[in-house]
Amino acid sequence: MIPEFVALGDGIENDMVKGRQIDFPRGSIVACDKGYVDYGWYKSLTDKGVFFVTRLRPNSIYKVTERHDTPAGSGVTSDQTIQLNSAHALKRGAPPLRRVGYREPETGKH
Repeated sequence: MIPEFVALGDGIENDMVKGRQIDFPRGSIVACDKGYVDYGWYKSLTDKGVFFVTRLRPNSIYKVTERHDTPAGSGVTSDQTIQLNSAHALKRGAPPLRRVGYREPETGKH
């Protein structure tokens, strides 16, 4: 559970510029801080068995295909499998995604 590698940037360059250059091993978990969207890259990661975490754009167009139970008292407010279905997402082959909502208990921030 110790990171194999970490890439830190200055916060100006899009995370995916460097991310696309790394050949992540199967089972890796990639966290993209800025929330930029590259559906083709998401598909590539998914096809290789690489997991990723990023923020969903507020105006994203998607359909909920499955709802999952959430553990009581965990702060998780929703857990859904979604399919992005904007024209761009469909063209780039966006894979099904897991959308999770969380409320931080101390601050109440969602």
